[in-house]
Amino acid sequence: MRYTAATTDKIILFICCLMIYLVQTSFEINVVIILIPIIFSAFLSYFEAEKLYTALSAVFSILTCFFPQLIVFLPLIAYDMLFCKYQYYNLIAIVPLVLSLQSSNWQSTLIIITVLLVSSLLRYRTKTQSNLRSKHNDLIDEARELTMILNQQNKALVEKQDFELSNATLNERNRIAREIHDNVGHLLSSAILQSGA
Repeated sequence: MRYTAATTDKIILFICCLMIYLVQTSFEINVVIILIPIIFSAFLSYFEAEKLYTALSAVFSILTCFFPQLIVFLPLIAYDMLFCKYQYYNLIAIVPLVLSLQSSNWQSTLIIITVLLVSSLLRYRTKTQSNLRSKHNDLIDEARELTMILNQQNKALVEKQDFELSNATLNERNRIAREIHDNVGHLLSSAILQSGA
C-alpha cells in the first residue's frame, strides 16, 4: 500500500484528536479509547467500499453514544465519509455531538466541531488534488497517444511522399523516353525518306 495525501491528513487529524483527548480533564486516559479510532480508521483506509464506510462510521457514531470519550476522535472517522456518495450518513454523528454538548462543557464540543471543519477542508483539498492528478495523468496519456498517432501519420506521409517522388521520377523518365523515341523515330523516318529520295 502506498503512502498518500489522505494518510498524511489522517495522521494530522489523529494527532489533533489525540491532543484534544489528552488535554480533556473530564476523561480518564484509556488506551482502548485510543485504539478503537485507530482500528476504525485503519479499516476505513484499507477497504475502499462506500457502504462499508457508511457502516463503520455509523457503528463508531453509536459507540460514541455509549463511550463519550470517543467523541473526540469523530473528525478522524468522519474524514473518510466526506465527499462520497453516502456522505449524508455522517449526520448520525450529530447525535453524539448533541449528547456531548449537554453532558460536557461547550468549549470541548466547539473544539471538536472546529476539528470536524478542518477535517472536511483537508478531505476537500485531498479530493481536489486527487482529481487534478487524475486529470493530469489523463492528459499525459492523451498527449502520448496523440504523439504516437502523429508519428504514425508522419511516417505514412513520408512513405507516401517517397512513393510519390519515385512515381513522379518514373513518369518523367517515361515521358523523356517517349520523346526521345518519337524524336529518334521521326529523325530515322526523315533520314530513310531522304536517303531513299
